[in-house]
Amino acid sequence: MAPAFTKENNRNIMSEEKAWSYAMVLSVGSALPMVLKTVIELDVLEIIKQAGPGAQLSLVEIMAELPTQNPQAPTMLDRLLQILASYSILTPSVQTLPDGRVERLYGLTPVCKFLTKDQDGHSLATQTLLCLDKDNTEAWYHLKDAILEGGIPYDKSYGMSIFEHYAGDCKLSKLFSNAMVDMSTMVMKKILANYKGVTHIGRDMFVSVPKVDAIFIKSVFHNWDDEHCTKFMKNCYTALPDHGNVIACELFIPTIPETNDVARMAYHYDILMMVACNARERTQLEFEALGKAAGFEGSRVGCSSYDFKVMEFLKKN
Repeated sequence: MAPAFTKENNRNIMSEEKAWSYAMVLSVGSALPMVLKTVIELDVLEIIKQAGPGAQLSLVEIMAELPTQNPQAPTMLDRLLQILASYSILTPSVQTLPDGRVERLYGLTPVCKFLTKDQDGHSLATQTLLCLDKDNTEAWYHLKDAILEGGIPYDKSYGMSIFEHYAGDCKLSKLFSNAMVDMSTMVMKKILANYKGVTHIGRDMFVSVPKVDAIFIKSVFHNWDDEHCTKFMKNCYTALPDHGNVIACELFIPTIPETNDVARMAYHYDILMMVACNARERTQLEFEALGKAAGFEGSRVGCSSYDFKVMEFLKKN
């Protein structure tokens, strides 16, 4: 006799089906970032953006802007754009042609604001190209060995640190510089709306820090271990007057793992830093502990900018 098909059975089946689908997406997940990289390299997002706000372009219109005579290119590109649409990177629509065929059209979703150039020419596209460059992805194949044997994955790949490697490779050096300038400029525009009168003064923070009222540092902690962070924070403490503070712009790792995009971005960066140079992102409590170890009496989160937190370390409460 066949088992009764109950609502509970149906819920279990649906849950298993969803779990299967999710596992399958994870197992072939390398497709999405590589497709995004390819579409960025082809300038497809910029082509759609140049057509104007709300534009929906057909493959014919997009292909007209690409330097190719490959008869298979439209079909290949359409398949790439479909997966981007499935992740809400593009918005799809269809129109019926005079001969009855259905043609897909693609437009940009809000996320593309940050994947295409702003009025000053900056975007996160350069970060995509850096992270997915063939020379950089090599380090991931040494992550398991680094966990089991020790060492830094990137160093295992090339026998030198990531910064030594970049210094000797013009292509990687340019990719890195472009990515850092673009992302930092976009984040700092929002932050500086809250902090006026910031002046850049170059100095080796491990040696000394110039005498100022406040010190603004961005994405510095995540490059170093606790010992180095405490060292440069002590130098900052010495340089500041009693009313002074350090203003740090960094990502926060949640104390308990979370499932939202803000947390995922921090986790992604944390692993990227581990693979690249054995560095890390930190929780708010860990930042507070670093401040106290350097002598700062208090700390507070001032504001945020595109998920980066601005934390103030107060020399005196």
